[in-house]
Amino acid sequence: MTEAEPGQGKTCCRLLWIWQRVNATDATEEETQAFVTETIRVEWGKSRARAQQYQEEIKLVREEMDQTLHFFLWKVADWRSKGTAPRTHLVTVQYSEGLRAYAERQAALCKSLHDAFKAQWKDVASIINTANSEIAQPDLFYRRKQQEFERRKSRTGNTTTPIPTSGTTTTPTNV
Repeated sequence: MTEAEPGQGKTCCRLLWIWQRVNATDATEEETQAFVTETIRVEWGKSRARAQQYQEEIKLVREEMDQTLHFFLWKVADWRSKGTAPRTHLVTVQYSEGLRAYAERQAALCKSLHDAFKAQWKDVASIINTANSEIAQPDLFYRRKQQEFERRKSRTGNTTTPIPTSGTTTTPTNV
């Protein structure tokens, strides 16, 4: 790429790094290996950063879930206290009973929401723990995937090649 004339657009252009690489046909084995190593390191760094971001996001979501459940419990107590709070104005007995009933209804609604969310989220902790275990020990992941494959295969009668486990290789079979 050449530099443009003044007044004709960009006057200081830099080529992207990919275009500055040595041509593969002109590169020595050493240069090629260095390029591959550098590329793998960059991709590893990006993958590691993404994994750390996902783990941080999981921590934040778990905390938000806990806070939501605590909020609903607080709201239950808040509504119940409103139903029994002394009145600053004189009101009839019927009106006071209506306020208590309304507050109890709102408390029941908040309790219902708390229980519904808690039931929906009951398996989240075990799923996260399983994922963390599989990250720490990849063989667990491959074993689980193999078991899922075997279950699917037995249900459908599928005879495709199984997923290879970590550290093993499979050879193609004659079809």
